Amino acid sequence: LAATGLGTRGRDRQTPWAFTGVRLRNTGEVALNVVVRARVLDGDQPAPPFRPQLRESAGGTGVVSGLLRVPPGATATAALPLFVADAELPEGASAWVREITVTPLGGDQPLWRDTAPLHVRRGSSWVSLGFLVGLLGALGGLGLVLARIRSWIGDARTADLTTIAVFATLAFMVSTAAAVLAGAAGAVLGPFQSFATSLIDDALRYALLATLVTLLPRPGVVSLAVLVTWLMRGVVLGGFGPIDLLYVGGQVFWLESCLWLAGLTRSSAWVEAGALSRWLRLGLGFSAASLLASMSGLVMSMVLYRLYYAGWYVAALLALPGFLYVWLACGFATGFAESLRQVER
Repeated sequence: LAATGLGTRGRDRQTPWAFTGVRLRNTGEVALNVVVRARVLDGDQPAPPFRPQLRESAGGTGVVSGLLRVPPGATATAALPLFVADAELPEGASAWVREITVTPLGGDQPLWRDTAPLHVRRGSSWVSLGFLVGLLGALGGLGLVLARIRSWIGDARTADLTTIAVFATLAFMVSTAAAVLAGAAGAVLGPFQSFATSLIDDALRYALLATLVTLLPRPGVVSLAVLVTWLMRGVVLGGFGPIDLLYVGGQVFWLESCLWLAGLTRSSAWVEAGALSRWLRLGLGFSAASLLASMSGLVMSMVLYRLYYAGWYVAALLALPGFLYVWLACGFATGFAESLRQVER
């Protein structure tokens, strides 16, 4: 633990979570006996998450204190307990004020008072677990691409690769147009612009992917389309970055897994079924993949970029752009893909 910088935290409510050090220097010729006090404030009131629990002796003031003797011409450090009630801290980032005072022993007026912002970031077990799952999914998707991309391309006909490239190009044009509209929509709708632009971006892109997998129902087709779209975005818009690999890898993994489980890439027999059956199967596969990819993306944003959202906002993002829009897009793709298949015949 000493070598790695890791440690343990007390869980008993009367055990300090940690200790904070206050170092004082005495420039005089006489030793000083002082009382060092510290507390954390929320505005001008003691912050509830940092209330000291040691023998309940703070009297509601939130103050922890210690006696310190500072020799003349020397320094000394006071170690004050820090109590933290984890459950009372909000998730994400929050700001408080730390106050320290130094008072002569037996005196009433402090010799020195210091206040400074105290920034706290509290993680979430669910976010940590979600990030681990998302990271494993991203690595699984990247591994799948590295292991299978040669066979996906080598075993496909030139006409099929051309079809994949055409649909990937259309998806790139849709996402680019949505990005342009997002700037204008953001000025009007603020954080709600995602719900409007996703009708163009997510819905149309998944409609194109659902149409593509109906025409070419086999593994690797949607992954190649996603990779081509990502490469075009990077080349045209300069959007390459190492973090992109995690998002693209996760999207590949969830798409390939959910489409395979839904039977969309294991067999082509479902293509000959009725329109309702095809819609249900497409909706199940793509909506599940979109929901999982959206959840992974949000968790990675929280961990990598410290972007935390209100619970209702996250639920709305997952329910509407993450699931419902995609399900409706698959209904549109069902009829469109059937008309293309009739032309192909």
